[in-house]
Amino acid sequence: MRDLTPQRPGALCYDPHLPGPVRLRMRRADEVDGEEITVDGSIIACPRWVQPTFDAMAECAESGVDLAYLRGNRVAALVRTQNRQTGVGLRRRQFARHRDPEASLNLARSLIEIKTANQLALLRRAARRRNDSRLGEHADAVARYRPAIARALDLEALRGHEGIIARRYFAAWPRWLALPGFQRIPRRAANPINLLLDICYSRLCLHVTLALLDAGLDLGVGTLHRDDDRRPTLALDLMEPLRPLISDRFVLDAYEDAMRAPWFVEGQGRWVVTTEGRRRFNGRWTSWLHGSQRRSGHLKDIQSVMSCYGDWISGASDLNWPRIDG
Repeated sequence: MRDLTPQRPGALCYDPHLPGPVRLRMRRADEVDGEEITVDGSIIACPRWVQPTFDAMAECAESGVDLAYLRGNRVAALVRTQNRQTGVGLRRRQFARHRDPEASLNLARSLIEIKTANQLALLRRAARRRNDSRLGEHADAVARYRPAIARALDLEALRGHEGIIARRYFAAWPRWLALPGFQRIPRRAANPINLLLDICYSRLCLHVTLALLDAGLDLGVGTLHRDDDRRPTLALDLMEPLRPLISDRFVLDAYEDAMRAPWFVEGQGRWVVTTEGRRRFNGRWTSWLHGSQRRSGHLKDIQSVMSCYGDWISGASDLNWPRIDG
């Protein structure tokens, strides 16, 4: 997949003089030639500030490359090439695997188990670094409930255990962030931390969605989350191990900078991102995912999840999900 969200505003253009195989350039208003765009997969993700020309869309169609149009943190439209046949056999195996109740339950159990392990690793690391026994007690509370995951006999029980563990995990955040009274309240932007978490989870879901589309997989055959045509159910499933690994760590790391800048402003009972905050967030999030000269990024963890899911489709039972060393 080629993700164009880090690009500055401009046009995605066809250039017949390039050697190929997909002859595209990114041109901005102040540039003559622009940047050659290499395509390292079967899909190009175009945010609203990157406009593909008709010639560029024709080049993608002739080269077997799909275009995903992004609006905010959602895939607003997907233009699939007519001659693309890849992924049909893979999706057939995917559907067959998900129709197996035992295999589906084991996949959901595996995802919640590794998510809990990553949450526990974060808590224990923080307790050690701060020499904070109270944080250690929160970690112990999560650890004591962790065996219940293995005992769950169906998806409803598994979802219930996951919810209890999540509440115990977030119960440590007020002390972790020195914010007495903090509660995790999804999708209400009750405070800057909740807003940051919502944005990061939404961005993470978008990246997992694009990776699934790039692989030619069906988004609607999730296991852990209930089917909902308005949401990419499978992406929500597969991002579970990545929540603490990518999004939670980003929020914990970026919070102090966000409060100094500041990135947010309160109005009418909700917090929103300022223009400067959006610029700072986008720059930091892009670096977090793509890496820098000093450290590797977290796109490798998304690809690792995709690889594990591919192994599961092929019949593997032991899955090596990405984990936080704890």
